[in-house]
Amino acid sequence: AISAIALSSQAGFPTVITTAAAHSLVSGATVVLDGVAGLNAEVLGMLNTDHVVTIESATMFSIPVDTHAATGTLDIASATVSSAVPNEGVVVGPGEQTLQVLAPGVPPESAAYSGAALLSVRRGGRLA
Repeated sequence: AISAIALSSQAGFPTVITTAAAHSLVSGATVVLDGVAGLNAEVLGMLNTDHVVTIESATMFSIPVDTHAATGTLDIASATVSSAVPNEGVVVGPGEQTLQVLAPGVPPESAAYSGAALLSVRRGGRLA
């Protein structure tokens, strides 16, 4: 769960997210933020999407989003963060429901096309 979001204090600075517990992310991992509310639509559109993270600590990471021009009152009551960390299951393909376990450092978007998946398991337990 997200416990705090520190918006950029000036142009060019990243946004820092604090999690309630250790996040287990690595720098370069992709996360998806969702449910951040209360700010102007332009800033919310930049926050509530996919981001590549830089790890700051076990409970903090930054995203390359400049939010210094945000207006409104930040609301993180319903905010969530989900990750696509190497070596964790990643569901790919619309409707196909294929689970791929990826080699360390292989981004999910390249594995579907490069054959970099170590194991694919289709829905129903059949190996692909």
